[in-house]
Amino acid sequence: MFFVITQAMNAQDGSTCDEPLVITSMPYTHSGNTSDYGDNYDGDDVPPLAPGAITEGTSSYGFYLTGDDVVYSYTAGANGNITINTTNDDNWVGLFAFTGCPFESTVGYHTSTSGTSRSIPDLPVLAGETYYIVISTWAAPQSTDYTINITGTDVGDGP
Repeated sequence: MFFVITQAMNAQDGSTCDEPLVITSMPYTHSGNTSDYGDNYDGDDVPPLAPGAITEGTSSYGFYLTGDDVVYSYTAGANGNITINTTNDDNWVGLFAFTGCPFESTVGYHTSTSGTSRSIPDLPVLAGETYYIVISTWAAPQSTDYTINITGTDVGDGP
């Protein structure tokens, strides 16, 4: 007699843009460690810059998506702006804002080899558009503790 045991494997919320941590109200704050979500993206997943993208940091920003990453989704309830701030415990941390899943356009990023905070200030958002906010690292360190704070235009109905 043989028994077959199957187990459905679901991705953890926050691990990919298909399974993001969904921002349901503003202002929004959350803390964690990127190691809790895995290493599901790399530099090849960083899409081209959008016209008018809000950027801070090096032109090698794609390398900051090579460590463990956490993904949030935010759907704008109206045209407006949001400000994304993070604090982190490590150097070599990147903060990204993308549209599309899979990622289609980089609308903002802040990367740095040092420091304990990142910011994408006054990011323009369009009503009904979903934005994917990603915190990741250059692969050394592989992960980082972080706190994310988002303020601005309230959320709307997601896709």
